[in-house]
Amino acid sequence: MNYSEKEKDFYKRWDINYSINMQEEFEKFKIRFLNVFSFNSDYFYSLLAEWFLYYIWKKVPDEIYQKREIFYDILKKANHNEFLEYIEIISDIDYSLWNNKKKDFIRLMKSLINQSCVDFELVEKTDWGILFYPKWEKKFDDELVNQTLKFLNPESSKHFEDALNFYMQKKFIKSAEELRRTIEEFFKYKLSPNKTLANNMNELQQKLKAKWISTDIRNIIKQTFSYLDNYFNENTKHGDGDIDEIENEFLIYQVWVLLRYIDREIDKLI
Repeated sequence: MNYSEKEKDFYKRWDINYSINMQEEFEKFKIRFLNVFSFNSDYFYSLLAEWFLYYIWKKVPDEIYQKREIFYDILKKANHNEFLEYIEIISDIDYSLWNNKKKDFIRLMKSLINQSCVDFELVEKTDWGILFYPKWEKKFDDELVNQTLKFLNPESSKHFEDALNFYMQKKFIKSAEELRRTIEEFFKYKLSPNKTLANNMNELQQKLKAKWISTDIRNIIKQTFSYLDNYFNENTKHGDGDIDEIENEFLIYQVWVLLRYIDREIDKLI
């Protein structure tokens, strides 16, 4: 049970109205994060400040303490989205010394989130780093986002991440187009990299049939992809479709279900 769940449970037992000021809760999380850096004298954190400043400015001040002060000040003044973006940047920095400490950093971030009542979740990227997403339903967070990003290859994972980001920005046509690209890249990864999506779909059907997979299951897979392909062609190909939030969410779940099945089944077929 994390901090948020414990707090809700306590308020419920004592019959106290439970309400959260998300901005205040975010500021508490931010303070916890900044305290880790401000009270740590390890020279490594000074190097991290230098890498971060170079990443965003392409230059850094000469004095090592000045680097830490500027780094700390940038994070302290950052708003909600800027702060999370900066942490993502930190997690993406590619340097041998930092790479050796990234697991500890990710564990730290998970611990800080678990101690806080914040409106976002952390997801580990397949290519080593972290992403933040707004909290949705727990099942959506745990299964759709986390599990999908774990089994997708880097190319399809990038498109799936973009689809989720566009969904949250209410850019539903762009989100749907990224879902189409997710399917395309995942099929290339699992089947043939040089074939079109349609040809890979035919190859999948042949593999399913050869392994005596139920005709009904094969038809469901085939028809679902056919309907999705038609939908994408009509609504995302020229960026002039009419997609609302409910449809976009349905598409995300639908793509997830299909790719999850293929990922779990196809390794037995090859």
